[in-house]
Amino acid sequence: MCKKKSAASCLSSQWSDYETSVTPFLKIARSKKSTQNEKRQASEQIGSLAAKAYNAKRHKITLAQSDQQHEEFHGSGVPDMTMQVGKNLEVKEAKGGKSGYGECMDISGKKKVKQCTPKYMKVIAHKMAHSKYNGNHPKGGCTHNAGKKKPCLACRKRERTRQQGVGKKMQKGISKRTILKVAIRGHYTKLCLREPKVIEAYNLDNTGNKQMVTV
Repeated sequence: MCKKKSAASCLSSQWSDYETSVTPFLKIARSKKSTQNEKRQASEQIGSLAAKAYNAKRHKITLAQSDQQHEEFHGSGVPDMTMQVGKNLEVKEAKGGKSGYGECMDISGKKKVKQCTPKYMKVIAHKMAHSKYNGNHPKGGCTHNAGKKKPCLACRKRERTRQQGVGKKMQKGISKRTILKVAIRGHYTKLCLREPKVIEAYNLDNTGNKQMVTV
């Protein structure tokens, strides 16, 4: 347990950009005045930034470059983010704080599959490839409609097409075994912001099962 009085003293200098970017979300996550929903959303943001920061360190790029190179998604039925690296598609699962894995129904709709499994990834790829997105305004939506409950038709179509494209890339990556799943945790305590850590990383072997790797 870290007993330092500031988050800065818990991190090495290589994580300075990460620390700066998550500071406002840490304040929300730690505040007694924040609602549970506000804390949850702040924790999710910390998890996303942790995944991008770890990716930046791993690929020797800046946090800003890592942010730009990822396709990011929000909500159910989508991955947290993906990134194309050569012929390989990296699918990132971002966890903030102590949040755990979730579940969803398999493609048949008859049984549940856990978030940390290849079966779950196949479900998400299928849902994305057949996306009928009709949700709230997507990231990067047109400015004149920002804040409205429903996006304009053009933005809705663009987000649907984006999800379908990434879903098809995921299906191809699963089929050709050129997909890498990485789960990252952005862990923090009441006193410390910890370094982003890999929960697990795996690709698929010839039979489509998990093959653990080090990243």
